[in-house]
Amino acid sequence: MTDLPASAAGVRLGTLADLDAIFALQQSAPECAQWPRATYAAILTAAPEVNPQRRIFCVQRGEHVAGFAVASLLRAAHTGACELENMAVAPAGRRLGVGRMLVTAVLTWSQQQRAESVHLEVRAANGAAVQLYERLGFVALGRRPAYYSHPVDDAVQMTWIADGGGAASC
Repeated sequence: MTDLPASAAGVRLGTLADLDAIFALQQSAPECAQWPRATYAAILTAAPEVNPQRRIFCVQRGEHVAGFAVASLLRAAHTGACELENMAVAPAGRRLGVGRMLVTAVLTWSQQQRAESVHLEVRAANGAAVQLYERLGFVALGRRPAYYSHPVDDAVQMTWIADGGGAASC
């Protein structure tokens, strides 16, 4: 893969044509949730008008998908929240802004959907991800001991609250 600057990359919605790349990225990132291929296929094949609550965002760098993020809207009692369910960045794309682009896309989409907050859980041992989320305005609110397996790790629960300033302020 050619090393392109982050500015040469773009975020877009994932399509069924991305399924192989998304699944391969997941397998190359043991720190992300390891979902069955069918889960990604179901999200990617659902038309936005059928399932407007869930999206897969991809960062395209040249001919390759350099990262993906899965987000869903959670609606309850007239308030909206979003969950960043899963995310992976190719090893060659780390520390190049790919993760930041994905999280910013999720924050922007969540605000467009009028979500008031975005929630996530991240492995405590994944210090780079925790730092990224903190830089983007997430706050650690709790910890779930031994939440993850393979390997066993705690989950840090983090939340970002929309302040009306928009994700562009990230």
